[in-house]
Amino acid sequence: MLVVSRLSIAFVLCCALILSGVGTASATDPFSTPPTPLPPGEPGDIIRAEPIVPRALAWRLPASGAAWRILYRSTSATGQPIAVTGTVILPRPGAPRALVGLAPGTQGMADQCAPSRLLRQGLLYESAAITGMLERGWAVAMTDYEGLGTPGTHTYMVGRSAGPSALDVLRAAKRLTAADLPAALPTALTGYSQGGQAAAWAAQLQPTYAPELELVGVAAGGVPSDLAAVQRQVDGGPYAAVMVMGALGLEIAYGVDIDQYHTPRGSREYWESARDCLLTSIFKMGFRRTKPLTTSDPLADPLILARITENKLGGIAPDVPVLLQHGRHDDIIPLAQARAVHQAWCAAGVASRFRTTGLDHIGGFLGNLPRTFDWLRLRFEGKDEAGDCT
Repeated sequence: MLVVSRLSIAFVLCCALILSGVGTASATDPFSTPPTPLPPGEPGDIIRAEPIVPRALAWRLPASGAAWRILYRSTSATGQPIAVTGTVILPRPGAPRALVGLAPGTQGMADQCAPSRLLRQGLLYESAAITGMLERGWAVAMTDYEGLGTPGTHTYMVGRSAGPSALDVLRAAKRLTAADLPAALPTALTGYSQGGQAAAWAAQLQPTYAPELELVGVAAGGVPSDLAAVQRQVDGGPYAAVMVMGALGLEIAYGVDIDQYHTPRGSREYWESARDCLLTSIFKMGFRRTKPLTTSDPLADPLILARITENKLGGIAPDVPVLLQHGRHDDIIPLAQARAVHQAWCAAGVASRFRTTGLDHIGGFLGNLPRTFDWLRLRFEGKDEAGDCT
């Protein structure tokens, strides 16, 4: 446990040094500004695309071939058409053996934190996962999510927004003429933390929202399935920023007035979080408690609680095999809620496999990758997955 904590602290400090200037970068980006109104089309249709060079620090991302950033159509949590940015990367050399939809983890709320922007600057921590996929000959399609990089505020941790964004970036990758991906390319989804929630919601929504996407599997780690439980876990701890960003994301997605329950100081810090990237938010909001920042408990509001319940995982059965991974010492996302999703899916007949590691939340990001890659490889090879529900 001590080793895990030291690794996590080192990872955070490293990210802090790398991202120290990101929070003040310009958010102006004409590419990411969609036309008004949106052109006619369907979810997954590409509005515009341009070639990019993906980077890890100052160097081109290892094993990366041609790459593009894209602006594509998707759907909001309330069913409205929206535009979302994302990235498509081909492996080098040779034709792709598979296509992986990567739902990225938390980067922050501000436009300059969009994964597609950080990837071009060499500052995206998900580069470790992307590199592993490219080295295996897999093409990668990564979403930025609703409101992250595009006009408006990011709908952080709202699964019914993130799920469509993750599915539609796969549709967009298949429709990107320049990429010329084979129609029958085996396709899967993966993500960790916020990305794990997005991937899991994509798995639940795929049968009705994107039935033509024939996924072979979904691998999700560190999955936040119950936002109320996450708030109780992080309240007053080093990652208290998660509860502030989650509340703001819910308010933006549905228009519920959470800010009415804040004190003047709470309201100021609440909206300031929309201008920050992850490390800045963590340092600003670390060890904050809800009670001094609120006049009463927002979770007592039935309208807010109903929206949280609407975004609770486990109530819809995916049609594909699922791998769920979670750290036994996760200090952000309670382990019990991950087990609950696995049990709910098992009861619904899903081929769900549940694995734990002796890691905390941050350590689990890198710690889960080897098993994720192996599990995805078996799915791409057509191997059956029966799950471990029995």
